[in-house]
Amino acid sequence: KNETKDAPMLIKNMIPGLSNAKDEKERFERDLNLRPDELSATPEAYSKVPIEQFGAALLRGMGWDPKKGVGVGSNQKVVKPTLYQSRPSLLGLGATPKPMEMN
Repeated sequence: KNETKDAPMLIKNMIPGLSNAKDEKERFERDLNLRPDELSATPEAYSKVPIEQFGAALLRGMGWDPKKGVGVGSNQKVVKPTLYQSRPSLLGLGATPKPMEMN
């Protein structure tokens, strides 16, 4: 049985053996040694993903599936995303706009 099946994503993706390191310096060196020497990302790779789909692409890269629910165990359910509603210009948090004056 996979013991990390219901574990948070950070635990699932933890670098093997990193928790056995004796100090922060050793953890850093182990982590650094597992990383590539150079990044292979090119501007062409970024242009393949439309800006409107960038956030969804990031989530899919972290294991998100729009057909599966979020949450752990019996709390897992599919939820509708909250849509962004822009605030009127220069209106602070908690403030409400003045009612329109009728002439």
